[in-house]
Amino acid sequence: MHLNVAVLLISYCLILAVSKQVWSVAMVAKVLADRWFYGYKPKMYVVDVRPLIARIAVSTPENYVVIILRRYMNRIAERLAQRIGALALVTGESLGQVASQTLNNIYVIEEAVKIPILRPLIGLDKEEITTLARKIGTYDYSIRVEEYCSLGTRVTTPAARLDKVREYESKASVSDGEIDKMLDEAVVVDLKSISIDHIKSKLGSLGLGNRYGCKA
Repeated sequence: MHLNVAVLLISYCLILAVSKQVWSVAMVAKVLADRWFYGYKPKMYVVDVRPLIARIAVSTPENYVVIILRRYMNRIAERLAQRIGALALVTGESLGQVASQTLNNIYVIEEAVKIPILRPLIGLDKEEITTLARKIGTYDYSIRVEEYCSLGTRVTTPAARLDKVREYESKASVSDGEIDKMLDEAVVVDLKSISIDHIKSKLGSLGLGNRYGCKA
């Protein structure tokens, strides 16, 4: 694994059990930071998108909810990238792994943003991804990350239509100001200064303030 650029991480709070979700994701991020990130201070941005989910859920057909949510998550990440001077987004999508990751849906989701999106796992199958996770040291932690998204049980269309997506987004009517507010209220985790023990026992609330290497 070769990293020649600085990488920052973004985690989205999707459910009420925020603390457990943040712990598990932050532990994976901590391993990556300690083993592979050098020469800068990597951070993880924790963004609460639960109000966004509520808005989408009441204005969007069930089979389009995940598609719309992912488009907004990309918009949030793009806005963060603009704030911190990042030149691209990196995602863990694997082609065809789930319904939202068909080639059609990847295109529809990416259409929401202008920033380049890098997908290093796009051509790997589940076994190859597992092998890579073992190699880079994240496997033992990543298998503990449960599926927290309350939308995960919904049936997602494998062939979302862009015209329908735009129609449903207009009904959700999420403004740029609301996206900025979510970023303004994000928690920033300094991955180098926080220990795994703190992540396990202390980290967990969006109201952490400046404790344990985190700041609002």
